[in-house]
Amino acid sequence: MSPLSKRILSSLIFLPLFISLLIYGTTFHFMLLVAAAALIGLGEFFSFKEERMSFPLRLFAYIWSALIFFGALLGEPSYILGTLVGGVFLALLIRLKNGEKIKGVVDELGFLFLGIFYVSLLISYLILLRGLDEGALWVLLLFVITWSGDTSAYFAGRSFGRRKFFEAVSPKKSVEGFIGGFLGGIGASIIFKGLFFQEITLADSIIVGAVIGVLGPLGDLCESLFKRSCEVKDSGVLIPGHGGILDRIDSILFSTPFVYYFATMNYGAKL
Repeated sequence: MSPLSKRILSSLIFLPLFISLLIYGTTFHFMLLVAAAALIGLGEFFSFKEERMSFPLRLFAYIWSALIFFGALLGEPSYILGTLVGGVFLALLIRLKNGEKIKGVVDELGFLFLGIFYVSLLISYLILLRGLDEGALWVLLLFVITWSGDTSAYFAGRSFGRRKFFEAVSPKKSVEGFIGGFLGGIGASIIFKGLFFQEITLADSIIVGAVIGVLGPLGDLCESLFKRSCEVKDSGVLIPGHGGILDRIDSILFSTPFVYYFATMNYGAKL
């Protein structure tokens, strides 16, 4: 089976489950799904590090992440900020307790903090977004733009790709693919607005599509940067044709906070 066929098959299995839970489940149910994906993704991120992180710090990272997700479920960004600050202090205390192994402390803690901020914090905005008025529609808009952009970039790159785009980080990406994905995401945003989300204006649908069209590939490139620096090809093998969880959520990590703040600032969306 070709990689494209595996991608399509995996999507046909996971997409209906995701959309059904998003629309018919509560924010709590959605939080459980996001938390499960994030914790798996965090484990994949930690696996990039050649020298295994100590068990106390890894365990603390999962507990720390769970508290961040709980704060997102409560709809309290200030709680999330407090949890982040408190977690930094606790992580330092845990590492001080294991003070006999001083070499590599900065690398270990730096990797821990990067994983928490890059994976757990950014994806917690997906829970915050689902808790808003019309939250399910905002989440769907985010994913429709991202998926459409990824698909458009894939076919535009295969058909017209000539000029490389950050070749040292991701050799297969091209400028033509980026442009195709950018335009595909804007088009998908306009269509979604017309069919399902009349509450937002046409101009705003174009703005959201355009910004996600930039932030999505940026998130993808950043994960590629992390993997390439650690000499890792895929974050995992959990999803056939896609790799690991991180390989699937990297395109939404930077986009989700933007959509959350855009919704709350421009449409007064409340929790």
